[in-house]
Amino acid sequence: MMLVNRNVISIQDRPAPVSYVTADGEICECKFDYLVDYADGTRTAFVVQYEGTMERFHIREKIEAARHQLGRKFANKVVVHSEQTITADMAKNAEILWACGGIPVHQIYAPLRELASTLNGAVKIGVLMTMFADVDGIFRHVVSLIDNGYLALANGGRISPENYVVRTAKRKVA
Repeated sequence: MMLVNRNVISIQDRPAPVSYVTADGEICECKFDYLVDYADGTRTAFVVQYEGTMERFHIREKIEAARHQLGRKFANKVVVHSEQTITADMAKNAEILWACGGIPVHQIYAPLRELASTLNGAVKIGVLMTMFADVDGIFRHVVSLIDNGYLALANGGRISPENYVVRTAKRKVA
């Protein structure tokens, strides 16, 4: 999912373990799955595990103990994810954005860009695809408007022809 986040500068997979001292004075190691650097200069350490595994091996407690001893050089923040925080829709949307997004705004079909900039409510992605059915790869163009932050899913869920999009308040499509 970080691969489609435009604010990410770099991702380090499986960084070296970090040592910390428990309340009992024992030296332990804490392992993170990813270390992510962002454009704003912050760095986040991620742990991604199934909820059952986290409970069985007390991973949250270990992360919490290590978090207080981590220096800012290692990470400004620690985030723990499981199947409860990363839904199937979120994972599928990241996959769709990775596969279909990425068209620069100025290369997105101009009439679609113009329509997107004037939306005053939600419209079904499938309706947009039907309106511009003569355009090869129109779904990719719609996904790229989502990827570039000009459109957003109206009610969350999965990026699909059955779902609705709205124009975002922060930008108008050029």
